[in-house]
Amino acid sequence: MKGSGSLSDPEIQSNIVWSDGKFGIIPLDLATGKATLKNGVVSLEKLYVQKKRGYFLKGAIKMGTPLTPKGAAQEPEIQLRLERGDMA
Repeated sequence: MKGSGSLSDPEIQSNIVWSDGKFGIIPLDLATGKATLKNGVVSLEKLYVQKKRGYFLKGAIKMGTPLTPKGAAQEPEIQLRLERGDMA
């Protein structure tokens, strides 16, 4: 994880490696990607999420936070693609 900026306007970059968990109600065996926080906007890029005997997702998510400057609201953008499997 690498950070700079100030408490009111931080910039953070990090790699994601998450295993054996859940994203909401969706179980996962492994998730990887890159996370950034800049100008109050969180970006999750190069996401790869898998349940070994279930599914494989890839894509990106971008959303605003309470740190996003007023007048520059970031609507959530979710671009996920089910590459293989069944999420049921």
